[in-house]
Amino acid sequence: MKNCMMADQRGRSILKHQPVVGDEALEFSRGLAPSTFGFRYAAYMDRNHFLPSGRTAVKHIADPTLAYVMTRYRQCHDFVHIITGCGRSIEEELAVKIFEWKHTGLPLGLLSLLGGAPRLAAAQWAHMRLYWEWASRNAPCSRHGEPAVPMYLNVPWEDMLAKEYDEVVAYTGITPLPQFLEKRQKH
Repeated sequence: MKNCMMADQRGRSILKHQPVVGDEALEFSRGLAPSTFGFRYAAYMDRNHFLPSGRTAVKHIADPTLAYVMTRYRQCHDFVHIITGCGRSIEEELAVKIFEWKHTGLPLGLLSLLGGAPRLAAAQWAHMRLYWEWASRNAPCSRHGEPAVPMYLNVPWEDMLAKEYDEVVAYTGITPLPQFLEKRQKH
């Protein structure tokens, strides 16, 4: 993940400055307009009784840069829920894990899928194929040498809070899962 961040201008900037998402970002987001990315973030965090400070600190990684990359991975998870339009049901959490695996290559996403699969009804399990397709279409890629969909760790989420949600979606190139499913139903 560090190499993917180093290969991207925004990722290098994030590694250089090492922004941390704290409770003040959540407090700031609560006061934003309902159409903003930050408002959706605050609503998600409040609905689930989460605080940024509630995440367990990264341990057992001696290299400070690698420890920061893992911290960023954990902190960005909530932003991934917002940008993808996924809630916290087992099914939606597994869709997020597939998305994260497509972006980071960490096996945690696939292990989560294996661990969560027994909890899914047959109809829910059938949706996993669609979620896999969605995550594949939203994997990091470039067009004409420019990132069309950046690896999500390279997105300066903390700078996006006051922006309109649709503007952040356009910036990232990520199609939220509900929009993807709606398009699939029409075809």
